[in-house]
Amino acid sequence: MVLVLEFIGTIENFFNAVRAIPEMEYLAEFEEEFSPDDLFYVMVDEERTDRQLTGQLFLVMANQTALRELHRLWGLHRENHLPRTPSGSLKPPYGKLTELFKHLKDVRPYGVADRLRETNFEEYLHHQAEREAENATFEIELFFRDDARVRDTAADTVKELLRVSGARLLEGSEVVIQSIRYHAMVAEGPVRLFDQLSEDTNVQFLKCDQVMFFRPAGQVGLERGLTDRGPLESFTATQSEVEALNPVVALLDGLPQQNHPILRSRIIIDDPDDYARGYQVGERQHGTAMASMIVHGDLNDSSAVSLDRPIYVRPIMIPDPEDTFNTPRFESIPRNKLPADLVHVAVVRMFGNASVRGANVAADVKVINLSLGDLYRPFDGSMSPWARLLDHLSSEYQVLFVVSAGNYPSSFVLAVNSAGLGTLSAEEKQRHILSDMVRERDERRVLTPSESINSITVGATPIDSAPNNGMFDLGFPRGLLAPYSRIGFGHRRAIKPDVLMPGGKYPLVPNLATSSNDRTVLNPRASAYSASPPGMKVAAPGVASNRANVSYTYGTSNSSALATRLAARLHAVLEGINVSTPVPDRIDGRYYAVLIKALIAHGADLGSARHALDSILARDRRIPVNTRGEHITCFLGNGAVDEERVLHCTDQRVTLLGWGDLVRDGAHRYSLPLPDAFNTTQYHKRLIITLAWFSPINPLTNRYRKAQLYIDNLSPTNPSVRSSVPLNLQRESTSFRAGKRGTLQHDVLEGHNLETFLDGASLDIKVSCRQDAAGLRADQKVAYGLAVTIELLHEVNVPIYDQIAERISARVRVPASRARL
Repeated sequence: MVLVLEFIGTIENFFNAVRAIPEMEYLAEFEEEFSPDDLFYVMVDEERTDRQLTGQLFLVMANQTALRELHRLWGLHRENHLPRTPSGSLKPPYGKLTELFKHLKDVRPYGVADRLRETNFEEYLHHQAEREAENATFEIELFFRDDARVRDTAADTVKELLRVSGARLLEGSEVVIQSIRYHAMVAEGPVRLFDQLSEDTNVQFLKCDQVMFFRPAGQVGLERGLTDRGPLESFTATQSEVEALNPVVALLDGLPQQNHPILRSRIIIDDPDDYARGYQVGERQHGTAMASMIVHGDLNDSSAVSLDRPIYVRPIMIPDPEDTFNTPRFESIPRNKLPADLVHVAVVRMFGNASVRGANVAADVKVINLSLGDLYRPFDGSMSPWARLLDHLSSEYQVLFVVSAGNYPSSFVLAVNSAGLGTLSAEEKQRHILSDMVRERDERRVLTPSESINSITVGATPIDSAPNNGMFDLGFPRGLLAPYSRIGFGHRRAIKPDVLMPGGKYPLVPNLATSSNDRTVLNPRASAYSASPPGMKVAAPGVASNRANVSYTYGTSNSSALATRLAARLHAVLEGINVSTPVPDRIDGRYYAVLIKALIAHGADLGSARHALDSILARDRRIPVNTRGEHITCFLGNGAVDEERVLHCTDQRVTLLGWGDLVRDGAHRYSLPLPDAFNTTQYHKRLIITLAWFSPINPLTNRYRKAQLYIDNLSPTNPSVRSSVPLNLQRESTSFRAGKRGTLQHDVLEGHNLETFLDGASLDIKVSCRQDAAGLRADQKVAYGLAVTIELLHEVNVPIYDQIAERISARVRVPASRARL
């Protein structure tokens, strides 16, 4: 029996009531597994006039007798039939129970509606019916059991119920991943089986106690391919030398065109499943585009420099064999495979496992690009198996996943006729488009697996180097979220997306047929790829191997590919630092991935975009004033990344790196020497501090993140720590609290004041580690990377770089085993 407790108020209040009742001791044991705040399966119920929060607590495989008794007592309470004394008062201990029940909205067995909660399964069935498809393919996720024999029994039960109902398990689809407590399989059955999805359904496998969720399967894919059949451009690729070095970047995607002139000798394809056999050259669209973007960037960007290492490519998608509607066919995950299974097998093969044949094929990889998402699974508050897997693999192998936030290509309506479009100012366009995006924010949630806490999730800005070519010009500034890019929050309202990168202009065209005298409907181009601009120019598949076909595309896939490309360049920077550094002080390669994660975010800045968005959010009565900062981050993340700021220093800007391992309740203290120039003139200065780590996870709890690392002594307004912050700066970040909920803390502080610290003073930065979710062992090391930039924003000839470098070199070297700047 699985019991669902729907509570009212906060989970903390609920457990306070539990602790007051000795008979509920077994229930109190669950408290340590959940966060004592408002964020466990919590949602605002708009129908409640008191605006209290409600949530759900799932009790699984606990004391079954106690659960059944709790359910029985709740039923008596609802019917006002709890035992009473002759005087009319409740008999002990039932009086105390009523205090507990005040915090509950319902106590009920887990049912069909729970198994379909936030899965978009009904939407998928409707889509299948529209296509007149006979069958539906669906994922079945079971409640995870530690005992392998019990797991096998549960799986056999489900398989038998499928058979009896006229459905079947797809061969080779069952997967068990112990590290993330995931047991699932893919099944197929007639669409008519799902005509009745209520608790009264006759389809027994829908009511099976072993099943946790039913979801659409094989729906991980992409926007439609090239439908604009104009002549593709031909492009002369600049063939710079590719060094014979092992790849440090991997791409998990569709199969690229390996012999494309733009990609020749630049990609290493590993296809152990022989997906190439069913992949026609013209269908190799997304993998070709992503490989091109990672290696070369936007082909229209004359300043872009090609990577000097090849990239490793593992195809995990194929053309959908059932897609008879599109040419080229839709690229997606194979129908009998689950995304978590494919990624798990691919990554273990890359890094090695004694039980996996042919493993260790790409052991030097530090960054993995994943420009994919589950089209039927916007993030709903609970971590998906796919995201849990990425988080586990990041911590296990010290590798960074770069994940796209997902696209939401939609139309927009402007309150002006088509003739008046050209008269709209950039501010008016922004107001119209952003207002629609704010209204639709629930539908625009990021796609799984981008809620992953250890990954870098990338949203898009509508920027490229191509002309508009007759499309409607949005006039969005560089740092503003593209209208097609999905938005956060992440797990427990953490910042997602983490950063924004260019994704290409949104190709919107006025639809005169549906417009009127007082409104204009703007529709996006039918295809994500086109033979004509706008968009980012990328390699496109072509039959002739000597012709470098290219097309134009937009989307967050481009953004994540550009972030991956930046990661590769940052890897080269770290290697360059090591070359010029004495051996004892060099950066160990195991810290490269987490330092790259910190550096990508280190270049992010909200800029003026936050002010444009803030003015729109201020008009939305659903958003309290004190949470506007958090809502800005769910649209903009930590801001758009300025690559040059993290790739290069200047005389007026110096960036320092720190790295190390922390254990539970441990801390490292850094001392950053301050330039004496700050004491002499009232300069406008900025301090940027970014801390990143890969946390081990506990998938049993909502707290989930085992390790919280944090910087807690940078509060200029707090007199108790003022001595450690000799710079009088103010925080420019929109939400300091939100920045501490994931595995990335990014702080930007600015100020104009003349400082009054003593010559030779330093800025102390303390990095601490504490347990968050249960299970962080006392000796378990958590690797982290730290980036600190101090700069002058005035254009003045003050060489603070030299001043800081001189003071650092004069210090006594700390032991190599300790973290340091």
